[in-house]
Amino acid sequence: MVEDDQALRANYGALSKQGYEVLPYGNRHDAKQAFSQRLPELAIIDIGLQDEIDGGFTLCQQLRSLSKTLPHLLARIAALFRRTELLNPRLQVI
Repeated sequence: MVEDDQALRANYGALSKQGYEVLPYGNRHDAKQAFSQRLPELAIIDIGLQDEIDGGFTLCQQLRSLSKTLPHLLARIAALFRRTELLNPRLQVI
């Protein structure tokens, strides 16, 4: 998870209590360096990172270029939302 605000980054630490491995990064450079070593299974990325107003978008593009499987992941996420909508038609995914 990439978030430059320390308090928000700490909030995501609650995922660790649920058994998830959370690797926090405070800037695009550190996250990019880590992602080049090991791709995350899921990335939560803030849009504005430090003095880069759209650093999160840049990082996302860089991450997508490192992974050949992201289209598969996107298809799996879309299928999950379709199943969720079928089970509960009143639920609206935004």
